[in-house]
Amino acid sequence: MADHASGLLKRFSLFSIGPIVSAVISFFIVPITTWFVSPDEFGKATMFTTVLSMLILFCKLGMDGAFEREFTLWRSHVTHLLLNSSVIPLSFSLILGSIILLFYAPLSVLLFGDIELLVMVILALLLPVFISHQFNILLLRQLEQPIYYSVALIAEKLINLVVLVSILYWIDTSFKSIVIAQFISFTLTTVILTIINCKYWFSAFRIDFNLNKQLLKFGLPIMPAVLLTFLLTTIDKFSLRAWASFDEIGIYAIAMKIAGVMGIFNVSFGSFWSPTAYRWYEEGVANKKFVRINSIVISMSLLVFALIVLFKDVILLIFDESYLAASIIIPFLVIVPISEIIMQTTGKGIAFSRRTIFNLISSTIAVVFNVIGNVLLVPIYGSLGAAIATGLSFVLYLWVRSLFSRMLWFKFPIRNLMLVTIVLLGVSFINLFESSWLLNTVFALIIVVLSRSELKEVFNALKKIKQ
Repeated sequence: MADHASGLLKRFSLFSIGPIVSAVISFFIVPITTWFVSPDEFGKATMFTTVLSMLILFCKLGMDGAFEREFTLWRSHVTHLLLNSSVIPLSFSLILGSIILLFYAPLSVLLFGDIELLVMVILALLLPVFISHQFNILLLRQLEQPIYYSVALIAEKLINLVVLVSILYWIDTSFKSIVIAQFISFTLTTVILTIINCKYWFSAFRIDFNLNKQLLKFGLPIMPAVLLTFLLTTIDKFSLRAWASFDEIGIYAIAMKIAGVMGIFNVSFGSFWSPTAYRWYEEGVANKKFVRINSIVISMSLLVFALIVLFKDVILLIFDESYLAASIIIPFLVIVPISEIIMQTTGKGIAFSRRTIFNLISSTIAVVFNVIGNVLLVPIYGSLGAAIATGLSFVLYLWVRSLFSRMLWFKFPIRNLMLVTIVLLGVSFINLFESSWLLNTVFALIIVVLSRSELKEVFNALKKIKQ
């Protein structure tokens, strides 16, 4: 098992270089931004990013997931699969972008409280750029080319850092600076990625209606679930927009950025685990290996959770003091990426069985719960209420999706799910009333003791890689 684990960990490490370095750059971008941009303006930038992400999901129509699912079967005809998978999302993004430009004034007022023509133009232009960017990234992941993958992620963040700081220092300190920097960095990175993957993009192309039908047959049923999953992570922002201020959104967004440190492992793990899991399933790999991966992921996730909670107040010291109120809501928001990474190991049964209707059911249950939670808590507690509702919703989502997967796949043990639920919710609520360094240190040590078997295995695998 150690030899096998070392091989997996080596691939994981290679795929982690880009996400880790880019996340470190992003992490330093955020406090630098807070020194120039007020919480109110940062809240507007958050609304822009939220709406952009929602529109991108809508444009993709689940074709990215279909591309990922069918890649192994079409590996000898990657160009044909890539171009047919991307043509519909790219076309749809152009149509949706035209609609945005047509109704830019009312949409701008709804989102930002004022007419922002430049911002709405950038929103429309970013749709096809993001679609191209994501298919390029997905292609590198599926081809298992970690170096190019990492270079692309790091380049995007470096460009964003240079452009953003330049604009904030010499030109403007409003949220438009963040939007412009995002547009420039993603556009340039997409050009670089397209050049890297040029042999796949610039080839003879014909629309394969049978293939598109097959891709849509997989993609469209998961679209409602994907959109619902996205709503699960954005209802909080829309609720704050409705019942709070842009200041609250800005502070909440900073807490999410800190919680997003866990997202480094989420992206890194997903980059290598998704193709590996599908390959294992097709090859008939023993279920106990899936169970072991799940145990390791849960242990490492809880350890990172403990470290974030332990050092959250120290981390906030590098931000402008107007954002310090984010401390109390960070633990609840860390639950989001932790639930997502665990679901990558416990929820694969739904994709393996192609019974994507269960994704829809899982997402619907969690979204309804989240809506009710935000409606009840946000008007009273503001950003804290949104964080509690979101954290609880993702725990529910983790359980529902895992149990459906267990029903469709095999009866994997749920003891670890029970442990992670107790730990995440227990620590988060305790920190509402008592957030002391000693208490959180004890919690971290307990996690280390409970995870000693998994940590030992990871340590042994790292030693083998070094050798």
